[in-house]
Amino acid sequence: MNERQMQVMLEELKSAARVPAEERIPLIEIWGKMHDLAEAKYDPAISFFLNLLDDTEWDWRQESVTSLGFHYDFSPDGEIADKIRQMVLTDPAPIVRNAAASVLGGRSKWPDQVLIAALKFDPEELVRKAAFASLLELAGVPYKTVNKMNKLLGEGKQQATWEEFKRILSAEGIKLEIPD
Repeated sequence: MNERQMQVMLEELKSAARVPAEERIPLIEIWGKMHDLAEAKYDPAISFFLNLLDDTEWDWRQESVTSLGFHYDFSPDGEIADKIRQMVLTDPAPIVRNAAASVLGGRSKWPDQVLIAALKFDPEELVRKAAFASLLELAGVPYKTVNKMNKLLGEGKQQATWEEFKRILSAEGIKLEIPD
């Protein structure tokens, strides 16, 4: 995809996002364009994605947080990471909080207090599972163990709890300063 094609695609997305929410094209019809721009790491799209993090529609927020979080590089202490952390704590849609918590696993650093709070206190199991997996990743738990835990969580054979997180670190011999 060349620069011109990406510019056109971004303009199409901006137009779609300006339409009142009740009249918008379903996101599924334009998700591919968002993904293509993010995968290409098209820098002019960053501000578009950032603006959509505050959209009234959960699906646009979710798609934007994953586009930014899984495709662009940003500082764990910067503005984008801070915005994503805020979404973990306050977004009204559990699926958006889940996406934001998942993003932080690859974009944050130990200890991420927001992920710890989400694991301990989020009312939605989906969000607690994402925070649990992200914290395991940040703590340096081997991929094989993280993958196994995710499978057990998905099967309902394991609970995403702070106590279980600490147990796994101990079993893996990982010694980190663990806040309580």
